[in-house]
Amino acid sequence: MTEENKLTYEQIKSELEQIVAGIEQGNVPLEQSIKQYARGMKLYEMGREILSQAEQEIETISKSVKTNQ
Repeated sequence: MTEENKLTYEQIKSELEQIVAGIEQGNVPLEQSIKQYARGMKLYEMGREILSQAEQEIETISKSVKTNQ
């Protein structure tokens, strides 16, 4: 498991917020902005995957509760 796979949703969100703030402030050179954008897109996809898994778990729990009633 890579270090990136160990990131929590909250850590991903925090890093994304930092990247966006740095780029929006305009203090980051163009090449660094591009690298940060690429990192941000990777983090975005990781966050979406975590949310998708959470949604599936919630659906599974909901279905099991409904069948047990």
